[in-house]
Amino acid sequence: MAANLAFNVDLIYACCPMLRNTKLQAAYEVAAPTDIVCAVLGDNMMEINRIVTAILDMYGLADATGIKDAVKN
Repeated sequence: MAANLAFNVDLIYACCPMLRNTKLQAAYEVAAPTDIVCAVLGDNMMEINRIVTAILDMYGLADATGIKDAVKN
């Protein structure tokens, strides 16, 4: 589950440029830049999964098997 969350957080962070704003990260006092995803979303796993599904769907990967491998490549 931790690996899945890390993948989801990394995907959201990579696809949402507004989350890479250093002032936003400082305001939330996050330790690592990718921590901003959970900070902004309040650790809401359902919302994180919904956003990941939308991102994958945008790239036509929502129904693919081995989604993580496809995204990594």
